Amino acid sequence: MPLFSTITVKGHVTIPEQHRDALGIKAHERVLLECKGDSVVVRRASLSIAELAGGFKPSLPHAGKTAEWEGARAARLGRYQYQPKTV
Repeated sequence: MPLFSTITVKGHVTIPEQHRDALGIKAHERVLLECKGDSVVVRRASLSIAELAGGFKPSLPHAGKTAEWEGARAARLGRYQYQPKTV
């Protein structure tokens, strides 16, 4: 069933709840928009491993850690070690 939605000044469009439910789209999920002639097709986005590439920060190297890295780690750990108070 066709439903109307309004485009805001910032270009935002609300997808009606019954259409979101039909597609299984939840808040903060990505959708795929595709222009076909004078229409826009909205699809639930399914990301492949290739599409996720570059989306994660690389981990710190485990081998050959630098002295600077080790010093920073030791300083962090030193802040959280239990120091009994003397009376």
